[in-house]
Amino acid sequence: MKSLLISGRCPYNNHQENSLQEAGVDARIYENWGIHLPEHLDAILDEQPDIVHLQWPESVCRHQEIAPEEILNAFPDVLGRLRTAGIKLFWTMHNLLPHDRAKADFWRRFYQLFADHCDVCCHHSEWGKSVALDAYVYPRAQHVVLRHGYFHQDVFPAVEKSKARQELGLPSDARIFLNVGSLRPDKQVAEIIDVFEGRQDVLLLAGSANSDYAKQQIARAESLSNVVIHPGFIDDQQVSLMANAADCFLFMQGDHHLTSGAPHLSQAYLLPQITLDFPYAREVLGEGAVYIESSERRFERLASTLDALDTSQLNHVVQSVKSSRRLWHWSVIAEETRAAYLQALR
Repeated sequence: MKSLLISGRCPYNNHQENSLQEAGVDARIYENWGIHLPEHLDAILDEQPDIVHLQWPESVCRHQEIAPEEILNAFPDVLGRLRTAGIKLFWTMHNLLPHDRAKADFWRRFYQLFADHCDVCCHHSEWGKSVALDAYVYPRAQHVVLRHGYFHQDVFPAVEKSKARQELGLPSDARIFLNVGSLRPDKQVAEIIDVFEGRQDVLLLAGSANSDYAKQQIARAESLSNVVIHPGFIDDQQVSLMANAADCFLFMQGDHHLTSGAPHLSQAYLLPQITLDFPYAREVLGEGAVYIESSERRFERLASTLDALDTSQLNHVVQSVKSSRRLWHWSVIAEETRAAYLQALR
């Protein structure tokens, strides 16, 4: 059974490829993010895969170079020809729309094309499945929940907290809260910095910072003694070092996220987290997080939660994560994905 994973090498796809191979599937990542799928149709057909496993629709159309109508006109034929060749189309639906919501109308129409043609639509949670079914029409698709694994292969050996802080130039005696990922408005970085202004606690932010918004947050952090930003790409070794230095993850995204990697960072590093209360985090972590009610007063609640937070509460959270994370191991997910492949091929 041969599966082409389309497209792009990233931690998610790398783990998916490796775990599927270990489960006995001839799985391979096809090309990188940013291909234009119509240009690769013949090459894909020549490989004669049983499964084409699509991921992010935005990864297979060069939407900045090609006119939207040209894309929308080309893809029904491309996806249809794959299905006519007897290839099953799997679509793992990571989001309802791309994180960048520019051209939202185009993206809705483009995502609907994937919904029109996929044989199987994969969701990362029962909640995500219900939301996706409300958002799009799926004329022929089966629906299956295949969880988002945690990145256990990326975790480097633990470093003692004091040594990790010394390497990163962080204070030895402060509580340190870590937020990793792109510095984007939907992650509410500016509002988190507001909460930390004037506190004794330290906020450590790390991730890509290419936008004007990110540059504004970097400038703001430079004026605050307790906010530290490491801008740019952060590799697995650096993330591990930062997790070893921190006391707790802190994330406040979630309002429009179908899936988030944030809960899986706690599973990987067994570091507790404070997170905005949204259904995906609840489904993954259960009691394994400190939740902030998603309301207009969420940042007031974050401040009061930080004031009341104690070590025993964090220890309880970690024990809950440790006891429940098995289902999100990639070996388990690979076996479930393989079973879904076989079911579709029958």
